[in-house]
Amino acid sequence: MKLHFKIIIGAVILIPLGYFIVQVIVMMIVATAIPSPDDVPLNTVVATSLKNDFLAYGKIYEMDDATRCHKSINFESVAISDFSDSNDSICHANRPTLTEILERFEIEKEKYLRFRSRLEESKLRSYCFDENKHVFIVDGYLDNIWGYLYSDEILTVEEPDFYICQGSTIRIVEVLGDNWYRIGGS
Repeated sequence: MKLHFKIIIGAVILIPLGYFIVQVIVMMIVATAIPSPDDVPLNTVVATSLKNDFLAYGKIYEMDDATRCHKSINFESVAISDFSDSNDSICHANRPTLTEILERFEIEKEKYLRFRSRLEESKLRSYCFDENKHVFIVDGYLDNIWGYLYSDEILTVEEPDFYICQGSTIRIVEVLGDNWYRIGGS
């Protein structure tokens, strides 16, 4: 009887403990898949070139690198599966095609493809130009987004303002110099 009691008590303690340990390991694996802000340092030469080229072209004020489920150009969701593994119909349901969006905004396909490729290569996943601020989001989606911001005006961390870009609320968390800032938000 005492042996059965010890086995039952042991099972009651060890099974939840084992389950907890497995959960912690899974969370650690998932957490290491999400890049931290230090994993993608800002290459100001590449980012400045991108922002200047977006401004010069003048037809694209928001887009992403089309490697994730949600894809957009100028705040219009678009169905593209060419650049990601996401063929899930939810990602593309009731969305206009790339051709339709490019025609709507009179964007040359080659220009779009080059900007998309440059965003992907630089790991600056998405771009948004709003209120004279250039925002490059590196990672995050609904929560805990982070990236970089360029502004012609001097901004500070001490008097934080919140900015809205791509439907996200962002704020400056670090001054990097030459009007570049690290941002975070949700």
